[in-house]
Amino acid sequence: MVRFFLFILLFITVRVTFISANERSKSWAEHHNFTTMCMNEGLPCNFVDDLLKDSRGFLWIANPGEGVTRYDGYDFMVCNMGSIRTNLRSNFVRTLCEDDFGRIWTGGEMGIDVINIYTLDIEQVSSFEGQFLSFSNLPIQYIYKSKSGHLWLASDNALYRIHFNAQGDVKQILKVYELPESNDAVKTIAEVDDMVLFNSGIQVISLKENAEMYNLDSSAAPFLEMPFANARVQSIYPKENELWVGTILGLFRFNLRNGSMRTYMHDPYVSTSLSQNFITDITETNDHFLLVATLKGINVYNATTDSFERIDKDCNVSEANFHLSNRLNCDFINCMLTDGDVVWIGTEVGGLNKISRRKLYVENYSHSPSHPTSISKNPVNAIFEDTDGTLWVGTVEGGLNRKAKNDNYFTHYTTERPASLSHNSVSCFTTDDKDRLWVGTWGGGIGWIDPSSRNNIVFNHIYHPDYDDFSIGFVGVLCYDSFNNAIWVGTSSNIYVYMLNTGQIIEPFKGLNMGGIEGCAGYCIDRDNHLWIGLSSGLCRIDLHTINAPRVVYQLWRNKLDEPESKVRERVTYITESSDGIIWVGSNGYGLYQSYLDKDGDYLFKALTTDDGLVNNSVRGIREDKLGNIWVSTINGLSYYNREQDNFINYTEKDGLGCSQFYWNAI
Repeated sequence: MVRFFLFILLFITVRVTFISANERSKSWAEHHNFTTMCMNEGLPCNFVDDLLKDSRGFLWIANPGEGVTRYDGYDFMVCNMGSIRTNLRSNFVRTLCEDDFGRIWTGGEMGIDVINIYTLDIEQVSSFEGQFLSFSNLPIQYIYKSKSGHLWLASDNALYRIHFNAQGDVKQILKVYELPESNDAVKTIAEVDDMVLFNSGIQVISLKENAEMYNLDSSAAPFLEMPFANARVQSIYPKENELWVGTILGLFRFNLRNGSMRTYMHDPYVSTSLSQNFITDITETNDHFLLVATLKGINVYNATTDSFERIDKDCNVSEANFHLSNRLNCDFINCMLTDGDVVWIGTEVGGLNKISRRKLYVENYSHSPSHPTSISKNPVNAIFEDTDGTLWVGTVEGGLNRKAKNDNYFTHYTTERPASLSHNSVSCFTTDDKDRLWVGTWGGGIGWIDPSSRNNIVFNHIYHPDYDDFSIGFVGVLCYDSFNNAIWVGTSSNIYVYMLNTGQIIEPFKGLNMGGIEGCAGYCIDRDNHLWIGLSSGLCRIDLHTINAPRVVYQLWRNKLDEPESKVRERVTYITESSDGIIWVGSNGYGLYQSYLDKDGDYLFKALTTDDGLVNNSVRGIREDKLGNIWVSTINGLSYYNREQDNFINYTEKDGLGCSQFYWNAI
């Protein structure tokens, strides 16, 4: 039953950020995701001529040549001449409309088929003296349902109105207007107040009825007598007190109160003009942006600047977002459909394009070979922000990156001079009481740089001849201990303490077979001066007061944190302390752990996993935001844990993330 209500969605809105002035200035496209559904995804053909969302939430697609397709959010069901159950009279369907009785009316070159949306059967519509039977064979170009529930149908030579009784039977079929032979087919019908407008002129039909007749009344809107003879109307869209008319020669905007008109045309020298003059459709988003479709993509109307933002197959994105796909896969737009926060786009050869509003405001930084100041290639393995707001980013085999506050470009430091890193895989950071940035590498030990020497960054490698693993080891944990003025260094085989005052190296677990770390195992110094660190054999809590004592005091959890009696080995990936003193631990496979104290003051842990809504159980990073909620990065998405509501909201690439797979320590 879930499929039947696919489009009836419940959204839990949580305010998680404050939008800066720079964020508000971003383009409309950068606040939306663009995805496509073509023949590779099961669509019978990539030619889409009309779209309809029915009253049950299904999407119906007119695919000329292949019939009609129903999409339930998972699968496509095709109805055409070859269908056993929903057997259409023709595969060339151009227009779709649902009446007030749960029936889809399809119009095409061979006439009308009526599909019951509950049974999916072709329904035989009853009518007075069989009037509908012969009428249903007329070729149909357009079907429109009025506010009163009547259907307006445009055929080759006339405009008709169908009136129903309370049971859904056809009560009357009235030919309202005879089309001149020289006229093009009716492409659109719209209803404004007591007028019906259609694109044979534009013609105006007054709905002030006299018995059973409608009147063709050009005087009802005399300002519409503009030079439309050479500007065939494609779309008519009423918006507030205005009427937007799309033609093959541009866009016209009428004020229905004072009769004034404004024209919008393509100007090759103005990037904010229409992308093209051949308008194919007009729609409005639920946040009141007007979208104008053309043969060269979509134009988003900005009412503040009275201009357009272009979205097409080849549109560019900002330099800071090199890889974003804020674009269509086909510029030839046939139709559009607004469905809540989603806009569906039907194209000529690109199938369906789906534009959905992002749940996150994201700015992505990706490597671009053509941009030397983009971030280094390969995964990000460490991130640190210093007191100046400068961002330091470590990558795998890409070296160290520096991005100054408010800049969108990166400066690179590698093993080459003058920086001379000990290794190009930078895995972790910490900073000491002298504001030196300590850098851990995966294969070159540790060292430090002076961040204030912006134009002369030099890596000072810490080498000790008696400790090869410390000097050239694979470092996953680097933590400044202010209580002892020391740097804790966790390598793949051991745990060291580097005393800053003396340069002495201590092995606190020497001979205890504690082991080192696998990957980046995380660390945290809590408010009671205990160091929490992830080891190959689990989670360790160390009393920093005892480093110089004969025996270091520590507690070790070797097995799964919420099942300590089990023999399941725990693999810690990240540790942090929230503002209320709770320790949060990420696991490589068992989700997110939340600490709590029992009646004796001992630490216990509760697991939050995919069963609770976490996006994935392999955690890579954890952070508390300013509102006290927890963000969790994983190998397959980002989770936002609302602690007050005890639920997760999950984000992936569809919500604007550059990639759903997060790397070790990258938060």
